[in-house]
Amino acid sequence: ATNICASPLSNVVVSAVTNADCYGASNGFAVITYQNGLPALSYTLNGGQATAIAGYPFTISGLAAGVYNATLTDAGGYTATVNFTITQPAAITASVSAAGADAFCNTVTLTAAPAALGDTYSWSLVGGSFTAATKEISLGQTNADGIYQVSVTTNGCTSQPGSFVFNKQYLISSYTL
Repeated sequence: ATNICASPLSNVVVSAVTNADCYGASNGFAVITYQNGLPALSYTLNGGQATAIAGYPFTISGLAAGVYNATLTDAGGYTATVNFTITQPAAITASVSAAGADAFCNTVTLTAAPAALGDTYSWSLVGGSFTAATKEISLGQTNADGIYQVSVTTNGCTSQPGSFVFNKQYLISSYTL
């Protein structure tokens, strides 16, 4: 039997939103509060499958950037909908700049960007065994030709890789003085 004296679901509010911490991450969440309503309550997110609400307030987690509507429904069929938005920071894009060769044209120095205090770097050779964890690398006659890539991690978020095509034939390997 339905309790005819029960109050309808009311005052449904998004009390807190935490945005995704990196571009493309699915770690945003929303905290939702409500009053009244007949147990057991459930919610749907953007018209999806109903999920039981456990506890008060309740949290919807694992959210990527986007616009959401959460519809709460109680056992008496009362519904209420709230809308909220999860945002994300801009994508980080790594880039590589090549400095002029050394005085004897034996090496070229590659520098990764962006560069901020606390950033970390991860260099690799596509299909090869080269790795480095510094902002700059120097390539010379002993390095393999190929595509050198770098990813930069800033504030815990990792960039899309930047790349540089290295071909050592453009370096001079010997001189006659």
